Amino acid sequence: MNLQSKSKNAIYSNTTALYLHVFSNRIPIKYDITINNGYNESLQKEKNVNLFYTKRELLELGVINYKLDFGNTIRVYDLDKTICDIIKKKN
Repeated sequence: MNLQSKSKNAIYSNTTALYLHVFSNRIPIKYDITINNGYNESLQKEKNVNLFYTKRELLELGVINYKLDFGNTIRVYDLDKTICDIIKKKN
């Protein structure tokens, strides 16, 4: 999960966040990452990433720092924001 090093604004979201919060036992094949509208950098070229876009002013809403087992800290949406995004995405 070193993908955030490619963009300081990248936030793990949707099914990846569900997995990190232990609300899913399915290991993500592709990582769901939310980024601000207008993003045009290296994450778009990654084959193992699903990018979701949001307004810059909403990007940080619900972000938490999540410590991985091996010590690194990543930015991920909290469970409330994740569930809201997944419900919104189904419509």
